[in-house]
This record gives sequence, structure tokens and C-alpha cells, in this order.
Amino acid sequence: MAAELSSHPPLAERYSSLVALLCGALALTVPSGYSIGPVLLLLASLSLVFRRPAVRLDGQDRAILAVLLGYAALQILFAGLHNEGSSGLADPLRFLLAVPVLIWLLAHPPRLGWLWAGFALGAMGAGAFAAWQKFALGLPRPDGFSHAIQFGNLSVLLATLCLAGLGWASTQARRGAWCLVLGLGALGGLMGSILSGSRGGWVALLPMLVVVLAAFARRFSWKAWGALIGAGMVLAALAWATPQTGIQKRYDQAVAEITQYATGERISTSIGRRFDMWKGAVHLFQEKPLLGWGESAYRPAMQALAEEGRVHPDVGAYDHAHNEFFDRAAKQGTVGLLGLLALYGVPLLLFGRGLWSHDVGRRALAAAGCLLPVGFMGFGLTQSFLAHNSGVTVYAFWLVLLWSAFRHVAPREAPAPLRGRAVME
Repeated sequence: MAAELSSHPPLAERYSSLVALLCGALALTVPSGYSIGPVLLLLASLSLVFRRPAVRLDGQDRAILAVLLGYAALQILFAGLHNEGSSGLADPLRFLLAVPVLIWLLAHPPRLGWLWAGFALGAMGAGAFAAWQKFALGLPRPDGFSHAIQFGNLSVLLATLCLAGLGWASTQARRGAWCLVLGLGALGGLMGSILSGSRGGWVALLPMLVVVLAAFARRFSWKAWGALIGAGMVLAALAWATPQTGIQKRYDQAVAEITQYATGERISTSIGRRFDMWKGAVHLFQEKPLLGWGESAYRPAMQALAEEGRVHPDVGAYDHAHNEFFDRAAKQGTVGLLGLLALYGVPLLLFGRGLWSHDVGRRALAAAGCLLPVGFMGFGLTQSFLAHNSGVTVYAFWLVLLWSAFRHVAPREAPAPLRGRAVME
């Protein structure tokens, strides 16, 4: 806490604060931007080889470390069991590298203003970049520098992180300016999601909003909530009414594809293929329920199902099931599925304890920490999100970034006195 209040923080803390800003600000607006912050943090963590900071790990810190190490070890084990070679080590390596980064961040936590500013800049940048790709370049679905689904879903994550940050903003001396910046960030992230046409992010948005409301429903006045929700509804309505955004077309397309599949038509559509992927993945899980088929054997097994007429022939061309949970069950069985649930569930439980903290800044970080696994679980319903570099990198390194910030805001027993009535009850 003393470091957070100091007007002249140590050099290491200034560095972590700058990198925290870059983690959010560059995530979607430059090529591989989601990797720049983590790489800079990893470089800083190399100092642990020469100098051990005085960091006391409590039980919750060890639980986060155990999740990172346990998940990485499990993935390495599966890579060996299924003969996947070095290709199966890339993802677990990121979780292993997040461990020294966490220890370094616990010793040198970022200043909260920089962390929240990074999320706001990243969300506004995502919205602006999506608008440029959509209307200036004429792309049917803006994708940033990655993939439309990943871009749209991470835009939703940034938008809701900005909403969580409003709780922290309401306690600041310049709360009006901070609320404006984070509010614009929320709208920018929502715009990025809408223009990307990534429908899975829209499905995940509802449980993510529930997290924010659980933390702050009573913190802000109904007028403040009404203004923010109204602005979001206006943006959504404008996007719906503007044919160039493609959102109405994407909705109508989804309804038609679901109807076609429900009536038994085996037409190769986006949703129809997903349904068959899920059905095929469940069938593969039933054949090898304990350890699954493995990454390399998944596609041939799915192609065999297609040849038998159990799934559409197009399904055999995909290397994942477009659903995190079905995909993990098919490839790694019950053991792998439990590992995935632990990866999401343990941080959710640990951050969730702070959702009703008397300290509003701590509550904001708790909400942000919950939004990460809740969002990834929601995204995972329609996309194998951790099958992509952006998904793995963002989850592993944003988890340790948010935990280090949350860990250094000590809980208080009584509510902090509030000043002003601009945005609060």
C-alpha cells in the first residue's frame, strides 16, 4: 500500500506500471500486441536470478502458483502421452513463464492508474481500429491483427474490464475524468466486438455484466447506471440499424442456421458445423473418456466420423471443436477437462472473495479478476479460445498482472468515507 501511495515510486515499480499500461493498450492494435507486455515483464523477471526480493507468499498466492504450474505440468504430460513432440510444449511454456513474472510483480506491483488506463486505451483503440478496418478498408469482419473471433472476444473483455474500473475511478480525486475515460473505453470495446461480428462474445457478455453488477450494483446511483447502459443501448441500436456494420445480418444468419440444423438439414454453415463438431467431440470423449485422443489424433478421428456419416464432411478439416470444454474432453478426457476447470475455477474463487470488499478499489480488482475466467469460459462456449496464442498469452499473463495488483490492495474492515455525489449513491 505504501508504494501505491508514494508520489515517487521505485524504478522497478515505474517499469511494472508502464508495462501494465502496455499490456492493455497494445493488445489488439499492433501486430502481436498481446505479447509485448508479457515479454517485457518476463525480461524484468530475469532479475530474480541475481536478486531475490522480499516477497512473502501466502496461501492464496501459492494457489495461483499451483494453478499455473499444475496446468503447465498437465499439458506437458499430455504432450508426452500423446506423442505430440515440441509442438505440444508452446502453450504450457507460457504458463510456466508466468510464474517468475508473478513473483516479480508481487515484489513490484503496478500502480493502479496505469493498469486501468491501459485497459481503457486498449478498448478505445480496439473500437477505433475495428471502425477503420470496417469502414475505411472495407473488411467484412474486422480482425485486428489476429482473428475476428479472438479480436471481438478480447474487445468484450477489455470493455467489461473498463466497467469494473469505474468502481476504482469513483474513489479518485479526478473521478469525473477517470469515469469518462473508462466509460469511453467500455463503449470502444463494445464497438470493437459489434463490428467484428463475433457472436460468441455477445453470448459471454451477459455473465460478465452479472459480475460487474454483483460488485457495484449499489455503488453507483441509478442515474449513473442508466446513463452508461443507455449509451451502450444507443450504440447497439445504431449498430443494428446501420446495414454497414453487418450485425443484423449476422443475427439473421444465426437464426436461419439454427433453424436449418434443427430441421435436419446437413448444410455446411458456421453454426451447423459447430453443432456437428460438438457432437463429434462428445462421441470421441465417450470412446476415450479418461485421457482422450490427443492433439495429433483428434483430426483423423473426426475425419473418420465424417466418413461414417456421423458428422458433416467439412468438420474433419478443423483441428479443434470450437468449444473449449468439448475440445478438451475429446483430446484430454476427464483429466484434461478437470485441469481446465481448475485453471478457471481457482482464480475465480480467489478473486470472488473480494467482490464485496469494503475497499472499492479492491472490489474493482476483484471484479476484473473474476471477469478474466468468466469471460474465457463464456468465449469457450463457441470457440477453443486457448487453442490460439492470443488466448493463452492473455489469460496467463493478465491473470498474474491482476493478481499482483489485487494482492497489494489490503482489505479494510470498514467502508472508506465517500466524498461527493456525482456518481455515487
